[in-house]
Amino acid sequence: MAWSSNYNRAISFIFILLFLISANACGTAEIYEGENINNNNVVLIKAFYSFGQNIYIERVDGEWPGFAPKIVKVLPGEHTLEVRITKSYVFGYVDKVKTLTFNAVAGETYYVDGYIKKKKDSLIYFDVWVWIANEDTDEVVAGELPE
Repeated sequence: MAWSSNYNRAISFIFILLFLISANACGTAEIYEGENINNNNVVLIKAFYSFGQNIYIERVDGEWPGFAPKIVKVLPGEHTLEVRITKSYVFGYVDKVKTLTFNAVAGETYYVDGYIKKKKDSLIYFDVWVWIANEDTDEVVAGELPE
């Protein structure tokens, strides 16, 4: 009977841990000093998620923003993002990190998106594109769109 009780505790602990991790992944990371800065004076950067492909903002100016935040807030100016893009395929998994630098304008919202495409006549080689664009205009401010 003791084994059953320990097993139930372990399962409960795992579910609580998964809940805490997923709750953090849904949050907003603020990468600046100061409190309660007006939203018109900050910049929002959103990570784009789609079925089977994910984009994670892993670093902002060398700082870790937390586990997979959907939105990162920064002050205006030049910023460097390390972005991880992943996608699952029948024959494997693609995982690539790209570094992008752009000039963020106060009050604007940007999104990070990407695309992974299998190279022609290959099962194991892929082309990877990652870019940052203005949410209102879709103007690409860093990186490149797929060919």
